[in-house]
Amino acid sequence: MAGKSEKRRRKRRCESVRAPQPFSDIIDQVCYKDKKYFEEHTDITSFLRGYVPGEFWPHILPNNTWVEVRQVQSGIRIRSPFLDGLLVVDEVGLDEER
Repeated sequence: MAGKSEKRRRKRRCESVRAPQPFSDIIDQVCYKDKKYFEEHTDITSFLRGYVPGEFWPHILPNNTWVEVRQVQSGIRIRSPFLDGLLVVDEVGLDEER
């Protein structure tokens, strides 16, 4: 069983990978808007929209980046950034409702 100091270290480690509050707010807003878009357009599984600076924290991408948002299943969406038709980073944003 882990002692108190070990639990504190684990907590600090987890907190260190979370986005700082301003970025966390941006990410929450983007995920909410994507969710609403799919709720209003039930006949699609993906759409393209402009990049919102901060949504892929800690990556900062050029403002002319586009984002493909795909709904894998209800409540699970994948966001992939593209610039001039090329995938910008080899990571995708996963939005999974809890």
